[in-house]
Amino acid sequence: MNLSLTKSPTLPDADTLLPLPESAVVTVLVMTATFFLAGTFGNVLVCLLITTRRDLRKVPHFLFANLAVIGLLSSFFVMPFMISIAAGAYMMKQSESMKILCNIRLFSSLFCSATNALILSLMAIDRQDCVFRPLRRRIHQSNVRKVLLAVWSSVLVLSVLFAIVLAKDGSQCSISDPFNLGSSSSNSSSLFSVYITVFGTGFNVAAILIIIITFLRIVKRLRSCPLPESRSLHQRYESQITKLTYKTCAIFILSWFPIIISHTAARFSDVDREKMRVVKLITLTFTNFTYVGNPFLHYKMLKTTPSNQLRIQPMSLRRIVSLDNNNVQKSQ
Repeated sequence: MNLSLTKSPTLPDADTLLPLPESAVVTVLVMTATFFLAGTFGNVLVCLLITTRRDLRKVPHFLFANLAVIGLLSSFFVMPFMISIAAGAYMMKQSESMKILCNIRLFSSLFCSATNALILSLMAIDRQDCVFRPLRRRIHQSNVRKVLLAVWSSVLVLSVLFAIVLAKDGSQCSISDPFNLGSSSSNSSSLFSVYITVFGTGFNVAAILIIIITFLRIVKRLRSCPLPESRSLHQRYESQITKLTYKTCAIFILSWFPIIISHTAARFSDVDREKMRVVKLITLTFTNFTYVGNPFLHYKMLKTTPSNQLRIQPMSLRRIVSLDNNNVQKSQ
């Protein structure tokens, strides 16, 4: 199928932006559909596991649960619109509804990515406090709900302001550019560009820096003060949570690093514009991988949490004591 579109006087930028190749649109459809199914399944599992087990009500688990909720929001409010836009582009469908879908996808995507970046930053800071100040953590059981409420509320307020700017800026999300890949055009409003930079780049770059810095500090501290081999069950569990946290952060960096590189290359290099649009589209789609990889890591680890061992341990001790008593009675 040829995706070439006829130029229309009603499309102001149709003469500057060529239609996306069919192969790129099909790739977006397949990737997004796969991420949607896997992400929905995995995040539902994590939410059910954390809500049904009372022993998973600690600070790290609250943060993991919030990541799962963000993943579900992405599955319900970002990926379906991405699939609809890709399907419309594949069928050469141009209408005002494509522009509306683009605006909704852009708003919901930036909201989820900003919230996800802040939650991951809190997770990295919490792990750093666990090593450097275990008795004076900044996020603890009594204030974790308030901290999370503040995070969600602040991002929601900024998102509403962004939606107002998006509604007033007619130069964005045009019918000929439904994925908003040409947002760096000269007719973009300065306020819109600021919001795109803050939401699309600023939050994620800041989260990546926090993750890297806290990880390096933790590794340096653990190497300078090695823990004894015979550690307590609580210490081993904290170590597992720390590893899980930074595995989650690694998935986040893996998902967002390609799009940051592609946008930087598009701005500062002389790469062919149409080829760069395809690269930006594929890397934009791949950012959804962060909502898919996380829940499977969390579910596997939390399902085998050492708290199960804590419940089994007293039974084992009682069994050992009863066996000793039986041996004493037989000897008498």
